[in-house]
Amino acid sequence: MLLQRYTNPADVSAIDVATLTDATATIEFAAYSLTHAAVISALIAKGKAGVKIRLYLDRTELESEARGDVQLSHSPLGALLTTPNVQTKVKHSTVLMHLKSYLVDGRLLRDGSANFSPLGEFEQDNSMLLTDDPATVRLFQTKFETMWGRLDNLSPAQAIASSHARPAPGSRSH
Repeated sequence: MLLQRYTNPADVSAIDVATLTDATATIEFAAYSLTHAAVISALIAKGKAGVKIRLYLDRTELESEARGDVQLSHSPLGALLTTPNVQTKVKHSTVLMHLKSYLVDGRLLRDGSANFSPLGEFEQDNSMLLTDDPATVRLFQTKFETMWGRLDNLSPAQAIASSHARPAPGSRSH
């Protein structure tokens, strides 16, 4: 199976929601930016239904979305992080984790440049690809396991709290 779409004017979030809704056992999800309410709602529903979800996030984007609020109470992402069956890790480094990919049930891979955000999936010029090619799926699984296994990964709360401990860019400490 191969499905490729380009955004702007197309909105690929409906494909993401439908693909995630079909998950029966696992979702491995790597997101540079995850703010699209419908995608987050689909993940919450699957977690509540017993699907095991591993969510790997970019630190700088998470910090930006949190705006200092460790609970992410103003963001739909906050509810996802406390959903049963959802485990979340954040890349420690501020060097971007730029993937926009997920793997459903170890067999169907979504990849591409489209972020899981309204801008990324509708307004920006991006791409998304769905494939069940075993070699491509294995490559993602290997990459995801490597990221997930990093010893310096943070929890979302650690990443958000530590953003306030770092000096602002351009500031000097005495």
